[in-house]
Amino acid sequence: MLLDLVKSRYSARVWDHKTIENDKVDYILECALSAPSKQSIYPWKLFVLGNSKQARKFKDWLFWHDTWCVAGGCNSNTVPSNKNMRFNGQYRAPLLLLWARREIKNLVHTPVIDEHQHLYDATVSASFAMLAAEEQGLRTCFGNCHSHEYTNTILDNEPVEVSLALGIGYATEAKPKDNMLKEVKTKKGVFKGYDTNNLSQSYPIDKHNVRQNKPASNNLIKLI
Repeated sequence: MLLDLVKSRYSARVWDHKTIENDKVDYILECALSAPSKQSIYPWKLFVLGNSKQARKFKDWLFWHDTWCVAGGCNSNTVPSNKNMRFNGQYRAPLLLLWARREIKNLVHTPVIDEHQHLYDATVSASFAMLAAEEQGLRTCFGNCHSHEYTNTILDNEPVEVSLALGIGYATEAKPKDNMLKEVKTKKGVFKGYDTNNLSQSYPIDKHNVRQNKPASNNLIKLI
């Protein structure tokens, strides 16, 4: 059931070395493309980064140079002390999906388009893709710590505005540890910082400094 999937998922950032089957990728993409969009505009396009050499190279660049966080904030284009850096392993997932703004043209009618409609609709599509992946035994993690606009990359020579990222792959839950930030990251043997372990929903909330933020249901739901 859908509720079972939702309650068992967690944000995975450390991936198993196992190839995702093509039929599963096709199913995920079909679900993403079948998501609803306001007035059927679909103001987004989807970039699919898999296991090609150029895709792996771009994902490594995103991980090491573009998507790290420090002191709770995303990459500020400065170089902080290594001990403060937290990386985002979802950007190096075996399958990385990037939703980007799409230029709207050749419509049958001319609707009123909200400035942020591409983000709203991309979020719905990404949620469908996430559930499709989890349904097939894959793990997922959303990402929004990227630069949001890229030029002269494998995505396109022209500027590409990326709204949302979703990392997908096989992943194994980490054994319980005292601190969730214990996945040390090194590059060529040099310590660079940390990433978040794959912590199941059963991990003690009092040891998980992010999940402690979730409000009680009575603060989120109002029955009228």
